[in-house]
Amino acid sequence: MTVVSVEARAFSLRGAGLGDDDIASWAAAQVEQTADFEIDRARYARFFHLCDDLLQRLPQKPKRNDAEAAAATALLASAREHRRRFRGCARRSTL
Repeated sequence: MTVVSVEARAFSLRGAGLGDDDIASWAAAQVEQTADFEIDRARYARFFHLCDDLLQRLPQKPKRNDAEAAAATALLASAREHRRRFRGCARRSTL
């Protein structure tokens, strides 16, 4: 699996016309490491909320132009990577 950088994904979001402040908040909310389930749960929830908020600002899928489609793909891919990482943290906390 190839991990795309936050900067590359942020570039896609900018190309779709999403605001710099919103993109900066989304980038800052990235969770690179997991440590404690309770703390991570709040951090991941914030990240997922920001992903959802940015997706909602894009037009519905059939109405997206190429830049908006790329932004949606970037957000969804990032959310999937985070979901996998969080599930791994949750599993470790129950062992």
